[in-house]
Amino acid sequence: MILTPEGKDGGKDIVVEDTSIRRLYYVEIKHWRSGKVVGSRLIRDFSNILLRDGIKRGLYLSTSGYTEQVYQSFPGEWHPPIDVEGRGHIQKLCRNFKKALSGDWVLPNHPSDFVFALEPELA
Repeated sequence: MILTPEGKDGGKDIVVEDTSIRRLYYVEIKHWRSGKVVGSRLIRDFSNILLRDGIKRGLYLSTSGYTEQVYQSFPGEWHPPIDVEGRGHIQKLCRNFKKALSGDWVLPNHPSDFVFALEPELA
């Protein structure tokens, strides 16, 4: 995983490389102190970045949620697919990562399984 620099990051905060299948994934994270929610324009911009760079899937995380228009756009408007997740998904990623660091959980073979939380969380 590569964390992009703050500021002008090209529309992604994290680049996840799954070397086993030679695929990249982009993750964008919004944590606004104002509590502003993410709208369709930002998701569309992210989709365009994925298309421009040939990325097959993206994950958009927002601690304050999304406008209703974003949810109405799914499931099929964004190509390539974009998963939109909120605070709970971010917390789950952090908990699983902490468990992996302590040895209480083995990271999946594919980094994309961890990022998209396809592996079940330990209780």
